[in-house]
Amino acid sequence: MKKCSELGKIPISVGIDTWAVDFVLLNEDNQRIGNAVAYRDERTKSMDEKVYELIAEKELYSRTGIQKQIFNTVYQLMALKTKNPDELERAAKLLMIPDYFNFLLTGNAVTEYTNATTTQLVNAQTKDWDMDLIQKLGYPELIFQ
Repeated sequence: MKKCSELGKIPISVGIDTWAVDFVLLNEDNQRIGNAVAYRDERTKSMDEKVYELIAEKELYSRTGIQKQIFNTVYQLMALKTKNPDELERAAKLLMIPDYFNFLLTGNAVTEYTNATTTQLVNAQTKDWDMDLIQKLGYPELIFQ
């Protein structure tokens, strides 16, 4: 098998595949705030109850079409808002893990649609961030790009 260099070609694109729902926050200087947020701990325990104080579970599902999993980003953000609000206050961007790796490689801070949907914060009808939902939950709108 020939290597790309032997063929005189270099890759024109790269695909990054990781798990969903996890993210990092970046500040205005594009520096990471804290560690990557991951679902593999107990932080999200009872965060669904806090979310449902602000929006009914049935309405959340109706808007997003995403099955409830206690580790979904919507609950991870509620845990952060409840336990470490200063991190959310300092955040300028939220990047899903594959988007963060892409940012580290390219300098482009963008959110890929499929990963965005795993947050349970994308409206299934508009196919964009559900800013009304994000406002109801008290998450900073500017971090969703």
